[in-house]
Amino acid sequence: MKNNRILNQSIYFWGEIGLISVFLLTTIVCWIWGDAIVEGIYHGKFQLLMPITEIMEKYRQAKPGIKTVEWYQGKLWLVHAKFFMICSMAMLGLLALHFRGPLKIIFNNFMTGSSHPINLAMFRIIFFGYLTIWLDIDRVVWFSSLPSVFIDPPVGFETILNWVTIHPDWVVWTCRFYLIFCIFATIGLFSKFSSFMVFLLGLWVIGIPQFYGKVNGHNHLIWFSLIMALAPCGDMLSVDSVIQVLRNKKQKLLLPPNASSAYGLPIRFIFLLLGVIYLFPGVWKFWSLGYDWIFSDNLKFIMYRVWVQNEYLPIFRLDQYPWIFQFGGLMTLLFEIGFIFIIFLPSLRRFLPLAALAFHNVTGLTLAIFFYVLQIVHVGLLNWKFLFEKLGGLLFRQKLYVLYDGNCGLCRKSMAILMRLDVLGQIQYVNALDKTKISQLGFDSLDDMALLKDMHAIIESKQWRGYDSYRKICARILFLWPILPFLYFYPIAVIGRSIYRKVADQRSCQLPIDDSSADGKIEHPQMTGTRLRITCLLIVGWVFVVVNFGYGMGRMAHSWPFHCYPLFTGNASDKSSRIIMEQVYQDQTREVIDQSELRSRLGPSRHITFMAKIIRKKEDQQKQDILLKNYFEILASLGLDMSEAQAVEIYREKFYTSPEHREDPPVERELMLKINVDELLTK
Repeated sequence: MKNNRILNQSIYFWGEIGLISVFLLTTIVCWIWGDAIVEGIYHGKFQLLMPITEIMEKYRQAKPGIKTVEWYQGKLWLVHAKFFMICSMAMLGLLALHFRGPLKIIFNNFMTGSSHPINLAMFRIIFFGYLTIWLDIDRVVWFSSLPSVFIDPPVGFETILNWVTIHPDWVVWTCRFYLIFCIFATIGLFSKFSSFMVFLLGLWVIGIPQFYGKVNGHNHLIWFSLIMALAPCGDMLSVDSVIQVLRNKKQKLLLPPNASSAYGLPIRFIFLLLGVIYLFPGVWKFWSLGYDWIFSDNLKFIMYRVWVQNEYLPIFRLDQYPWIFQFGGLMTLLFEIGFIFIIFLPSLRRFLPLAALAFHNVTGLTLAIFFYVLQIVHVGLLNWKFLFEKLGGLLFRQKLYVLYDGNCGLCRKSMAILMRLDVLGQIQYVNALDKTKISQLGFDSLDDMALLKDMHAIIESKQWRGYDSYRKICARILFLWPILPFLYFYPIAVIGRSIYRKVADQRSCQLPIDDSSADGKIEHPQMTGTRLRITCLLIVGWVFVVVNFGYGMGRMAHSWPFHCYPLFTGNASDKSSRIIMEQVYQDQTREVIDQSELRSRLGPSRHITFMAKIIRKKEDQQKQDILLKNYFEILASLGLDMSEAQAVEIYREKFYTSPEHREDPPVERELMLKINVDELLTK
């Protein structure tokens, strides 16, 4: 057994050395003799490589002016880049086999790692809170009112859209219910059910704009909603946690939950899915363009194209500094491909949310693509427990000690609720019946009967009682800051003191005072249904990871709710194309139809899809007429009336995209379609 293990380790080691050697040898050959070898193959000088020569000849005859020997020589390094990627994947496979023992431990530690419930609760608040303000009901309803002829069903929804009619009236109500459940999930009211309804309704509400020719990168909003529905996301900072305390019938203080793998597992799956989201855009960039993605003007031309689409020009012209944007291209690949590997390294994983925020905001300043729907996820993944404790330490130098009557059911419930809201960690809750603890803290001089009569808040030698102690507590609890000023206003302060006094005097202690029993009045929370919940979460999480991995491998971008995120793999140039519509009047005067409003509502890419769909239907005049009539109706609803025009002409123009030449006349102009308006409207 030992000899076999040594033999396997030796095979893996020499396999790795062999891969490195082959790659280095191939690189040297390409560098020194690459052009000569390509030229020899192109002209048929190598008998063994004649099949490749025949393929080159076939492509040369199809495109004689393009597929020249120089063109193939330029593609040599793209082939080398693909070979590098293949060698890298083989190397990773060998390394995984070589070090499978340590890697298994790393993977198990990752999946079973614990997290504090505050972190999961903050993700819930930030994620669903963003969805509440992000959804534009008017926009979704507007999309639902578009003609069905423009629906282009994404993969996964073809059958559904064939028998379901999208009607604006019930879309409005669906959106309203969606927002209600987003609000419920944010505040943690019926957390699991609300999160599940956000998932279920979101498939349709967020999906409606995706059904019209272009799928935006919003799919993860659906995945993470379901993950939160299966996670114990309402155990802290939620209405549910308050209700749990109020319903507690036991005569004990119900402490808030501690860090657990049950709170860490949902976060781990979110990291894994983010890794898949980033991985394939990075892989396909390198596979499609090779080293040109970094060491060429390709990224500059991509910037030009996106600037034109978004009508944007950055303050800092990155395109004028090749070494900067080429370095940016390298960092893009490293971030996108490396993300999924870094998540398994605890020392680096904590910085990933910050790195992602920096990546997206630099991309936003460069390309005007901020991708806030993904940025907000990274904000939620910050280590909020650590950040809150650091903030608490900066704001409050001394601990606040709260002494309460541990024999009083109302007091215990009040403390349990405050503990579930206390994220700054600068309050220590002390049972006034615990004489040992009181003595350790140096509070022996306090009157026992006074401690039982009123709650005390103590900072060093300063004391506050009753209503005033609650004001000091609110000052230390971040989520109660909005109500803190009102506690000092007249007549709220007077009413508050009166209510406190009445409740404190009339409260009934349910147990006799007994110093020795103080330690027994604490109950650690027990999560019910944990095993079933974790099992469901594991199944759903791994299904999401595997299915999205498959979609990424297949470059399936037009799909819902699974999706391969934007790739930016096109071989960009300094020219781009646009579709222009012109009205031609009786006197042959012309006017360009301003489609900026429609383009803004649809989005540049989706607008191009609409126009391309019309142009593609040339072979079917009836379908094209239907598309055109519906398209003109959309324009008319936006205030563009073309009934007075004799004809409408659609052109494809090719133009320079650089800011300096953007306003120059087009370099090419091709008439794609001419429409007789009168004939079209009478059909």
